[in-house]
Amino acid sequence: MENKNNIELISLLEKLLDIEISQIDNELILEEKNFKLSVFMSELEEISEFSNLCYKDKYIYNKNYFEELLHVYGHSYYIREYFSEPFKIYDENKFIKYEISQPSLEYILLSYIKMLEMKTPFVPSLFSKKFCKGREVLNGTYSSYIVAKFKCLKTHKTLESYEKILSNYENLEVDKPLRNFIEFQFNEIKTLKIISNKKITNSEFHDLADSFRFWINYHTQIALIRRFDYIENSLESIKRINKIEEIESVPQKLYNKELLLYYELALSFDDPVFRFLSFYHILEYFFDKYAKGKRENEQIKIVMKKFLNEKLLKKNIFKLDFSSYNHKFTTNKFNSTENKLLNELDVNDELKFSYLDYYKYLTTEKVNFANADPLDANNFIHSLGNRIYAVRNAIVHRKEGKNRYKYKNYKKEDKEELKLELPIIRIVAEQFINQV
Repeated sequence: MENKNNIELISLLEKLLDIEISQIDNELILEEKNFKLSVFMSELEEISEFSNLCYKDKYIYNKNYFEELLHVYGHSYYIREYFSEPFKIYDENKFIKYEISQPSLEYILLSYIKMLEMKTPFVPSLFSKKFCKGREVLNGTYSSYIVAKFKCLKTHKTLESYEKILSNYENLEVDKPLRNFIEFQFNEIKTLKIISNKKITNSEFHDLADSFRFWINYHTQIALIRRFDYIENSLESIKRINKIEEIESVPQKLYNKELLLYYELALSFDDPVFRFLSFYHILEYFFDKYAKGKRENEQIKIVMKKFLNEKLLKKNIFKLDFSSYNHKFTTNKFNSTENKLLNELDVNDELKFSYLDYYKYLTTEKVNFANADPLDANNFIHSLGNRIYAVRNAIVHRKEGKNRYKYKNYKKEDKEELKLELPIIRIVAEQFINQV
């Protein structure tokens, strides 16, 4: 790398870290008060390769590499369990590596450069947290969040305490102190990285990223979303894997991009109305293709019968932890019909006693605000189509008339009822996505 580029990169790092950097022989010295870090020039040479990457709309890429910013929704317990260490998985057939971890140094530097160029009061979400509790952000400008972060670190932490923290953190490259130091400051933020042995297009990277996010969302109890603003979120309590290492495969196909958009939109919303309708749009996508000319209440049942596997649908219903909904149902015994069903579905004993409640709810309780009947165990998919369509109509239609049923978002009872319909329509939507 040319000396001019060295100087430019050092200047950028000084600005990013708000610290003076000196050079002694083949080392860079980052030092201020009780903080000191030595970096070999060889590491700087490697960092300079970030100039081969392009930054665009919260992602960076070249022909072999792609990295995008993720918003991770879900319970903090599962987020810690899944991502306390980087998650890596390799597609041996396509020679593609996937990784979810804190942003790379390249991503941080390119984002920071972009932030400086923007000259906008809006802070990119990568730098939007107030890192220093009780400390005023410098000047209130868009670039001072990151500066405040490192000022706080320098003021209140010695290098020894920093190294003690790092000693408990695996997967660090011991010969890359600068990379480790900067990346570690962002360990609560996650990005998806995709590395391909062969050159592929930006569009192909996006297709892979979309499908991989769905794959993770489908198998875990969190939601990975790209590019949406931060929104408080509550996921349906679906019993899925507890450790992300249990995912031992990658998506075997690219999923329909438009359906994934609806799916991620649903996961990003906390409001049950928007959540329900976004899942419903996945079903509605196929109405004209497979049931053109039919009335909508018939279209939904036609496409559901085409795409849904009733046995798999019921088995997934038994993976729903209904206890978190504080509903009146408590299962302690099964009648002969239920026992027969559970045995046919090969549901283990743990699930039998923990998660039969939601099936009981669906088959015995109506949705009052929509006048939607309980599901018929002998005509399950047909009756489920009627129920989903009735709920959709009560949400969407607002025509006057004393006999019309409407969802009233100001009524707590209606909102609680609608929340109980979200798990089943999510399961249905996921089957649609997987079948296409």
